[in-house]
Amino acid sequence: MEEKQYKIIFNADVARNLLKRGCPIADIKAAKNNPEKTLFIFEKTAKFDEEFSKLNDELKIKEAQ
Repeated sequence: MEEKQYKIIFNADVARNLLKRGCPIADIKAAKNNPEKTLFIFEKTAKFDEEFSKLNDELKIKEAQ
């Protein structure tokens, strides 16, 4: 039995974008050290890896402009 892996996203805009792209979210939690912050926990799948990589590339292009 394969153990699931997860990736924590700290930015709500990034999390929202990943959700719109069809990435499965496993949980949403308050940060232990700062309850005002939210952690978005995504299941680390091939789809997640692909979309996260694309999103990072898009954000890098925006920052360069």
